[in-house]
Amino acid sequence: MNRWITRYGPLAARVLLAQAFLISGLNKIFNYSETKAYMLSAGLAPVDFFLVLAILIEVIAGLALLLGWGTRASAWVLAVYMVPVTLAFHQFWNVSGMQLQQQQIEFMKNLAIMGGLLGMTAASAGELSLDAHHPRWLERLRHPLHRAGSHAA
Repeated sequence: MNRWITRYGPLAARVLLAQAFLISGLNKIFNYSETKAYMLSAGLAPVDFFLVLAILIEVIAGLALLLGWGTRASAWVLAVYMVPVTLAFHQFWNVSGMQLQQQQIEFMKNLAIMGGLLGMTAASAGELSLDAHHPRWLERLRHPLHRAGSHAA
């Protein structure tokens, strides 16, 4: 059981965290006008700049997290990105009634996601990640003719 958790746990964590950002980023692309209107209603300006930035962060860092490539950096970028997003879009302190409860839930959900991301900055991406194989494929990129075991000067 412990070996299974060690092998697949980090992969599951990356998939579960990354899917939220990838889906959100793709939704922003395919619903650009609606997302732009929503961002304008929250008072964000310049909205096109922030929307494109959000798409780039969510898709690129989300994909990197999913693949386990630059996992710690990707998780850190996403965690930092979540701070202004959470403060701008889930201001439960400015609403009342059912909207208060819904915004509190969204706010706390984002805090939990940030916690998971910060956990990924401290943990390994796991053996089922590009990070785990990084030295080997990076070495091949640097020295494509280099064969394992040969030490040319």
